[in-house]
Order: sequence, then structure tokens, then C-alpha cells
Amino acid sequence: ATLDPNTSDTEQVFIDTEIIITKHWEALRVRHNEMPKNIIRGVIIAALYQLGKNNSITARIIYLTGINFFPYLKLGSE
Repeated sequence: ATLDPNTSDTEQVFIDTEIIITKHWEALRVRHNEMPKNIIRGVIIAALYQLGKNNSITARIIYLTGINFFPYLKLGSE
């Protein structure tokens, strides 16, 4: 769901990831009044990349999940 740019700000994975990010970047909400979904999505994608890079089975799971989900996304200009 986080790969979809139209996902709601109230999605639990966004909230959980924002909590983790603000532990390391306390000024996140100072610079961004609204939830910075693009930053959070970037962090999640980078985490998936790191997981897949370190484990080929995990990489396959990420790939197969993404490729099946991709046709349903409305990416627009992304």
C-alpha cells in the first residue's frame, strides 16, 4: 500500500515509519507540517531494497509482491 502515492496519511505503516524516522530526524515535522509521504515512501522503499539486497529469498518475495500489485497503481507522473 505504501507504494501507491494515493494511499491515505492514516495508513498505519506511514504512522509507524514516521515514528521511527523522527527518532533519527527530530526536525522532520518542523520542516513538514503535513505528513511527508514522499519521504516516508522513500524510506520504506530503501528498507525493502536493503532487505532484498541481503537475502535473495526476500528479494523474490518483494519482487513478486510488487509485480502483482503494480498494475493496480495509479502512479500518474511517478
